Amino acid sequence: MATPDSIIDRSRQHRLLAVFAGALLLLSALPCLAQSVPDTAASDAPRDAAASQAAPKRRVGDATTELLTLQESGAAAGKTLPMLGATTGLSWQRYQDSFKFKIPESFKTKVESPTTNR
Repeated sequence: MATPDSIIDRSRQHRLLAVFAGALLLLSALPCLAQSVPDTAASDAPRDAAASQAAPKRRVGDATTELLTLQESGAAAGKTLPMLGATTGLSWQRYQDSFKFKIPESFKTKVESPTTNR
C-alpha cells in the first residue's frame, strides 16, 4: 500500500518531469525561432507600412462569409466515414418509420407553458 509521502513524492516527480519536458521542447524550438527573426528592425518598417496599406480592410462578417463559402464548396471537407452495420440498420429503420404517419397541417392541442422571457 502506498503511503501519503510516497504519493506526494510521485506527484512531485511527475510535475518535475512535465516541467523538464516543456523546457526541452522550448529549447528545441529556439533554433527555428531564431531563423525567423530578422537581423534588423529598421528594414522591417518600410515593408510593414507597405503591407498595411496593401491589405484590404476587413468588415464585420467577412470571416463568417468566408467560412460559409468554404463549407459550401467542400474544399476543406474531410473524407467520408463509413457507418457501422448496427448503426446503419437502426438509422435506416428510423428513416423508414418516419413515413408511417402523416404530418398534420395543424395541431389539435396547444402547448401551454409559462414563459421565462421577460
